[in-house]
Amino acid sequence: MKTIGFIGLGLIGGSIAKAIRKYHEDYRLLAYDQDRETLAAAVSSNMIDAVCEEHDERFRSCDYIFLCAPVEFNVKYLEYFKDNIGPDTILTDVGSVKGIIHKEVERLGMESRFIGGHPMAGSEKTGFEASSDRLIENAYYIITPGGEVALERLTDFTEMISSLGAIPMVLTSEEHDFITAGVSHLPHIIASALVNLVNMLDSDQEYMKTIAAGGFRDITRIASSSPIMWEQICVENNQNISNVLDDYIRLLVQIKCFVDNKDSRSLYQMFASSRDYRDSIDVVDNGLLKKAYVLYLDIADEAGGIATIATILAMEKISIKNIGIIHNREFEEGVLKIEFYDGISMEKGAALLKKRNYIVYERAISFSVPIFDWGEKKARVKAQEVAQKINRLEFHEDKVNIELNIRQTWRSLENLLSQIKIAEQNVANAQRTYDLNLTRYREGDITGMDMNQFQTQLSNKKIAYTQALINYKIELLNLKILSLYDFEHDMPIVPMEDLVTKK
Repeated sequence: MKTIGFIGLGLIGGSIAKAIRKYHEDYRLLAYDQDRETLAAAVSSNMIDAVCEEHDERFRSCDYIFLCAPVEFNVKYLEYFKDNIGPDTILTDVGSVKGIIHKEVERLGMESRFIGGHPMAGSEKTGFEASSDRLIENAYYIITPGGEVALERLTDFTEMISSLGAIPMVLTSEEHDFITAGVSHLPHIIASALVNLVNMLDSDQEYMKTIAAGGFRDITRIASSSPIMWEQICVENNQNISNVLDDYIRLLVQIKCFVDNKDSRSLYQMFASSRDYRDSIDVVDNGLLKKAYVLYLDIADEAGGIATIATILAMEKISIKNIGIIHNREFEEGVLKIEFYDGISMEKGAALLKKRNYIVYERAISFSVPIFDWGEKKARVKAQEVAQKINRLEFHEDKVNIELNIRQTWRSLENLLSQIKIAEQNVANAQRTYDLNLTRYREGDITGMDMNQFQTQLSNKKIAYTQALINYKIELLNLKILSLYDFEHDMPIVPMEDLVTKK
């Protein structure tokens, strides 16, 4: 039997405690929270076994202590627990930024006693009352161990997280903060900035606000998140966010140049590449952003759960477009995502499932993005870096080869032109020889067999001339392909997408 301590019983801390109680009834749970009503609710619902004070000797008996308070408070608790925990106690946290707490752990010399954590689950609601034993179920749970944590302790912690129904992923704190800066923190900044921009540009009549729908609402939904939380995240992960913002700003400047110069080709390539990469992340409608009709449900992770829901909908002849588990629920509610073909089907499905006592969340579109892969990410990043270097080398090699091929093709064309002139002269000579001997044949000086030989020679020379012309045309086509330039008409070859546009 293990003893688990909690500092903070909000949404995340409460959900982890409830999940532990659900899957490990014999575990002893201790908790402290500044809100005494939260502690009372936890006791009355049998979620915890004992209420602790802020500095409580009973925490010494814990196998694990979850620090579930804001980062600045977690740092204070680290200083206290440095000298006030048992020899085998492991501290862990649930913060969305890992670098700051790992630096404090290193400063305090607690690297062997700390395993960072970040469950990729959450809700727009807060507090213990919003917590659920299903919140982290089938959600990614990022684990960032201290540099000196014993392998057996890391393994034990990972197995415990896995036993709660979560999907553990081991990363370094640096990897975690850089990745989340790109796929979580930056999108929130962009969404907020876009909303503020439209607010600034809108008229007194608020026409922009009135017609804001579809794509605008979809990509700015996350701007409704807690400003306090995102202020803290930006401050705590400022360097990674700043670096990602630098790249994003440079990209925006580049896009502005495309627009200013009416660079159709570059704009097309930008939209095409973004579409292809986005489609590889999640299953959505192709083309422009379209409204998706999506429900999110809380369901137990048990055999037949999804099949039951599918059967309920099928019996009412409600078609499902897509269905799947949401693993990254840091700012989402619901475990199961169901996408319908139209709004009517979604409304019918929601009403039907609510009638069956399912907890249903309705939302315009999903932004769930699976980004982690059980400790293999670092290896894949390294492999990608190597691949990029190889690509750069291959690009340079291809460039050199293309230039070489163009030069060789040009020289070949010059040779083929000479061959055409020679073949043309050979045809002319053979024609004169044939004409002279035709006169001799008519005068009876040579036989018909002799005349046939001259006829054959002329035909062969004409064939050779024709073949020389064909070879030249083929080589000229090769030059057009290699250089994308029409030397016959002294003009560049028009890109295919431009031809399509003109049509």
